[in-house]
Amino acid sequence: MTTWTENDAIEVELLSAAPAPPANAAAVWTLALSDAMGAPLEGASLLGIPYMEDHGHVRATPVGEEIEPGVYELGPLGLTMPGLWLVTLRIAPAGGEQTDAGFAFCIDD
Repeated sequence: MTTWTENDAIEVELLSAAPAPPANAAAVWTLALSDAMGAPLEGASLLGIPYMEDHGHVRATPVGEEIEPGVYELGPLGLTMPGLWLVTLRIAPAGGEQTDAGFAFCIDD
């Protein structure tokens, strides 16, 4: 899955997720971040903000860790209830302006 930040400056690709498909569990995602020219985005700050639409609450906000140039591991994301989850990815490039992207998932029982 791929999405862009709200300012179209950063492409976010979900490379892997555990568990997959999303389930009622703490999830760990591996994400590739690229600039608008397709170059790996190194040294960025990354937060994951899981929001449960049905209950209107936010879970703990994990911090992403760069594991190779432009590739980040994010977790655990506490997607531990069935329902619709909106995960906002708050990204701040090194020396750049913070922007958001996101993914939505429905967790079954």
